[in-house]
Amino acid sequence: MTLIDRARALLYTFKGDSYTYGAGVLPRTGEIVAAVGSRAAVVRDPFPGSAAPLRTIRQSLAEAGITTCIEVDGARPNAPREDLVRITEALR
Repeated sequence: MTLIDRARALLYTFKGDSYTYGAGVLPRTGEIVAAVGSRAAVVRDPFPGSAAPLRTIRQSLAEAGITTCIEVDGARPNAPREDLVRITEALR
């Protein structure tokens, strides 16, 4: 069993069919979100090169009729407590 196969098996063990991942998943974001609601908060990592994937996510949400209520920068490495507080406050 390859490392990828082991990772896939672990994900399935813990999440079953409820975990979506892999190539081509970003354009399906809106479809996935629409299955559980009509509004979304986007917590993003503004890394170099993130503009194109974020554009794909925004477009997918819009095409699915999902309202993006807020976009907020995610936590820095090791998730400092102040970042978690900032994100929590932004989402309230």
